[in-house]
Amino acid sequence: MFHIEVTFRYSGKPEEGEVSQAIYGLLASMMQNGQILDSDYPITYTESDCKAVVSCPEKTSLHPRHANEHVRKDISELRSHGLLKPKFRVLGRGIESPVADQCKLPRWYLLMTNYLSAESPLKCGEHYLPVPLYRMPPTHELSPTFFDILCWQREWKCCDELQMACGAGERFATKQISDPNSPLATTGRDLCRRIEKLSGVPAYYYLYRGNGRSIAAEQRRLCPSCGKKWLLSDSLHDILDFKCNRCRLVSNIAWSVRA
Repeated sequence: MFHIEVTFRYSGKPEEGEVSQAIYGLLASMMQNGQILDSDYPITYTESDCKAVVSCPEKTSLHPRHANEHVRKDISELRSHGLLKPKFRVLGRGIESPVADQCKLPRWYLLMTNYLSAESPLKCGEHYLPVPLYRMPPTHELSPTFFDILCWQREWKCCDELQMACGAGERFATKQISDPNSPLATTGRDLCRRIEKLSGVPAYYYLYRGNGRSIAAEQRRLCPSCGKKWLLSDSLHDILDFKCNRCRLVSNIAWSVRA
């Protein structure tokens, strides 16, 4: 993940409200296209320009070649709002953040996130590194964006935060992220099927497992979707212990008993 400064110089004397609307609109389009990670970006307003600091999967994430039709349209309309085309300056890599996966075509994808993650929720299954969404065909059925994946990610992170807090909503949240038939998991598994159909690459969905009785009991667990064996001989990335190729599901030995 890289932090990039985006500068919008004025072509006239636009009103602050007009400037704000145009900039937030463009950055939102970039976020829904996977070029910008998260919607928490500070914007500084001065007499000569506006500057935003955004987080991106790669140094080149904001290059025009990654733009979709919404991003291109928003950029083309900046001048009508009194703004010139933005200039980009890479500030550096985010501390302790992973680099984007470099596979031209991963052997398999993993849809997985957590309440602390700001990265793309789509990972290369082999290298466990985030895959920028703009490398994929758009998944949203109504627009050329990844809004559906980002909405799912936001909901998963909210549920994860609730179960980590061990307070109100913990039971509901844990069921959502661990039950393969919960509404949240159903949405995620549908996304995996769409990703697989569009890319031709198998896409697996992660099921959280928090509590278990013992390591032995955990190792005897069967796939909760088809009831078949799914224990791996060796753990993947020191996280994934189960993988069902039939149901496209992966999971872990319960964190409560994991050595």
